[in-house]
Amino acid sequence: MAAETASPFPPIHFLLNHLVSPPSLPLTPSLLISILSRTQSCIDYSLLISGTPGQRSEIVHELGRACEDWGFFMVINHGVPQKLLSSILDGCRGFFDLEEEEKQEFKGSHVLDPISQPTKITSIKTLAESPGLTSIPATHTFTPDLHGQVINHGVPQKLLSLILDGCRGFFDLEEEEKQEFKGNHVLDPIRSGTSFNVSVEKAFYWRDFLKVFVHPVFYSPTKPAGLSEISLEYSQRVREIARGLLTGISESLGLEGSYIDKALNLERGKQIFIANLYPTCPQPELAMGMPSHSDHGLLTLLIQNGIGGLQIQHKGKWVNVGTHSNSFLVNTGDHLEVTSVPEASIPVIDYSLLISGTPGQRSKIVHELGRACQDWGFFMVINHGVPQKLLSSILDGCRGFFDLEEEEKQEFKGNHKAFYWRDFLKVFVHPVFYSPTKPAGLSEISLEYSQRVREIARGLLTGISESLGLEGSYIDKALNLERGKQIFIANLYPTCPQPELAMGMPPHSDHGLLTLLIQNGIGGLQIQHKGKWVNVGTHPNSFLVNTGDHLEILSNGRYKSVLHRAMVNSNGTRMSIAMAHGPSLDSVVSPAPELLVSSEGDEPAAYIGMKYKDYLELQQSNKLDGKSCLNRVRISAV
Repeated sequence: MAAETASPFPPIHFLLNHLVSPPSLPLTPSLLISILSRTQSCIDYSLLISGTPGQRSEIVHELGRACEDWGFFMVINHGVPQKLLSSILDGCRGFFDLEEEEKQEFKGSHVLDPISQPTKITSIKTLAESPGLTSIPATHTFTPDLHGQVINHGVPQKLLSLILDGCRGFFDLEEEEKQEFKGNHVLDPIRSGTSFNVSVEKAFYWRDFLKVFVHPVFYSPTKPAGLSEISLEYSQRVREIARGLLTGISESLGLEGSYIDKALNLERGKQIFIANLYPTCPQPELAMGMPSHSDHGLLTLLIQNGIGGLQIQHKGKWVNVGTHSNSFLVNTGDHLEVTSVPEASIPVIDYSLLISGTPGQRSKIVHELGRACQDWGFFMVINHGVPQKLLSSILDGCRGFFDLEEEEKQEFKGNHKAFYWRDFLKVFVHPVFYSPTKPAGLSEISLEYSQRVREIARGLLTGISESLGLEGSYIDKALNLERGKQIFIANLYPTCPQPELAMGMPPHSDHGLLTLLIQNGIGGLQIQHKGKWVNVGTHPNSFLVNTGDHLEILSNGRYKSVLHRAMVNSNGTRMSIAMAHGPSLDSVVSPAPELLVSSEGDEPAAYIGMKYKDYLELQQSNKLDGKSCLNRVRISAV
């Protein structure tokens, strides 16, 4: 969630709408805080920092509950003066009011540009002049509610007002002046505009924004006058609050209070100042300020100018968020979720019992295999027969490829539009075998490795066929696995100096039937299980296996493909080798007819049939985004 510009005063009428009857007492600040405390997660920062041991213990508990139940809370009594809050809002408004030419200086072209501001929408434009705008999805339903905020944070109200005024001043600059700060890259230190990454999103929202890196190196637009000084003070005060909250959150997780600070090097942590201006919209039902999203990083602290518009998703429903005067709204980010992700005890499949066990042992393994596919979409394979020496050799060979000079690797470059914090090598190894000619020896090792892993995949698919009540050879024959597509993918995730700003791979599911993976012992793989992300550890000399989209299609949704992602770290280089196994390119994959008939009556097909080749082309023509490709062939909820 980006920092939104708005007034520090709460919409009182909004609060009154939630009362059973009008209060008999005047709506004083103390009564207002009492109401807020009963209806939302309201964190008194002063008690976290300087309360008694009992008060602090209670606040730490409340902080943990707010993160777990909501991922959102209000901070009060934070110590930031109201004047500073108002000033920063005004200063940002001043930036947005600059002429377009002035803002162009801060445009930015990359996600890591320290300042960026690409602008497409202004308050005088109409929807008709903005055909690229993203409209509100029909699925959005809005329920009014109140949520967690931080109060008593110590930031003077004057500072809050000043920062709001300063940002308003920026947005009021002439367009020519704002062009100076447009920015083109996510790592430009100053950027302003309407879309975080226009080149990727290809959509514009009803907002102007200013995005500035303020720590560990401080940047600021040079216009309007005074914004730089206010934003420096504001950034320092808010950074102190965030680190205080993270101390409490560490303790709420049962960790040392300084754990997050030390583990993620917050002394050098990236702090990003984001001011958003959402102009009056003549047709608000046709536009969105920002689409649904989560934030990278650990915590986002937000103030606004009193005009509503922020919504969060809680328990599957969108709810409106109100504010309390002189408070911060706080939401948890992706990397706090990662920090608190538990390690999963994933199912373990003994491959030797599947291939050569007694009938009783084999029957048990087939049952366990089916349960693993149904409940997890992910499992570990042990006793698979592939020598440890071969596993080590293939990892070393791929490392040798990544260590080639850039000029040598250009020969095998390919055309890819999305960039993540990884290098990769992707090679088709069946039905026709390919391999890079460098480094020496990689081709021979990858040929042997591919053959051994393909045998294991086909053995597993035999067991999976049986677990579905089909003939053991059903999947093999129906999808022509003799000509099945096998893809060798080596991933290198280098040490990342700022892992909170990058991902190795975003959440996605795999095409095909099964993917078998080995890695070099450095963690980073996470899967989504029952709606929560969990870390995946490894067992020596084992394969991690995940189910793919085409196993979900063939099983008519009984065996779901699993969402997974790759995280990066600042401690070491992670390497993994994934081997994806799919049908032959010409195979049309659809639900098995035998699974659409049961003693309880016919079951409708939940997916349309599509050639595997066409599915691959569809997936490659779209950015990696969850199960977006699979959803295109889904014809009913399963």
